[in-house]
Amino acid sequence: SAKALYDICELSEDPEALFQNIRECCILSTEHSQKAILYADKALGYDRKNMHALELRGIGKSQLGRKDEAIADYLQAIKFDGVVEYNFANVYNNLSYEYMKKGELNKAKDYITKSIKHSHMYGDAWDTYGELNYRLGNYEECISCLNKSITIGKLMKKASWLDNSYLYRGLAKKSLGDLVGAYKDLERAVENGEETASAELAKIDASTIDF
Repeated sequence: SAKALYDICELSEDPEALFQNIRECCILSTEHSQKAILYADKALGYDRKNMHALELRGIGKSQLGRKDEAIADYLQAIKFDGVVEYNFANVYNNLSYEYMKKGELNKAKDYITKSIKHSHMYGDAWDTYGELNYRLGNYEECISCLNKSITIGKLMKKASWLDNSYLYRGLAKKSLGDLVGAYKDLERAVENGEETASAELAKIDASTIDF
């Protein structure tokens, strides 16, 4: 549980332990995000180059709707790209997604390409790039990106982005007139827990599709 993870952090004087579970805490419940931010602040008090804490503080702020503050943390983190060893692909991906939510699509594109340059096998980044291309109206590019994210996701035991990938690939196929492909992808999105896909699926009359 989130509480158990917090207890582990609270009992430890090791700064490494302070941020080890912050991401999971944030994901488990947004109501715990503020406390997660406090732990990240404490870790950064030990070491301002603590990329785990800096990124995870951004995640906590994002879940609280504090987009600009989250962006500020991610921008601070990428200043250390090439200086400290860290998975910066994830930081650039998070930064891109925040800009996409703000509607700043060109900035989002700049950062997601940097994420992919860091790691071509980072499925979450391909998912973000796919959604971004959908929002830009680049439907074929969207499908190409999401094909990659889904392929990578299938190679993993747990891929958190698959529901989103199936949703936007389905929407892109629908926009291109491929109703069979759209219906199947939206069904997969629903199976993976994407609630938005149910409403989109209902808009397609399956009786008119030749499966």
